[in-house]
Amino acid sequence: MKSDYEIEIKEDFENRGYKSLRNGHPDFVFFKEDNGELFDIQFVEVKFGKDQLSGKQKTYKRILESLNLNYKLIRKDIERTDTTIRINEETKIMLDKIKIHPRETYDDILKRAIIKLMEKKQ
Repeated sequence: MKSDYEIEIKEDFENRGYKSLRNGHPDFVFFKEDNGELFDIQFVEVKFGKDQLSGKQKTYKRILESLNLNYKLIRKDIERTDTTIRINEETKIMLDKIKIHPRETYDDILKRAIIKLMEKKQ
């Protein structure tokens, strides 16, 4: 699923005359085309905050760079803030049903979801 930032990057490249492919490793392949000839090919990986390249992504990066292809890592810094939220009883009941605590961070929810998915695969 594309984030708003990835959509913004895609639109920026397309506004500069690039076409794009998206399949995951890297996040995007941007290129220009003239009379069937491809040129200015850009391989772009998008990361947020302190996210790091995975082992597989590092391998793709090394392969592309060893072939003298244009590889770019675009990073968006994310500022984390602590936020206090107030929820009504109806919302609390709904959150309890899906087992999410109102003070739980997105990272906590994501980690828990990944663990559950891995448990289901075993």
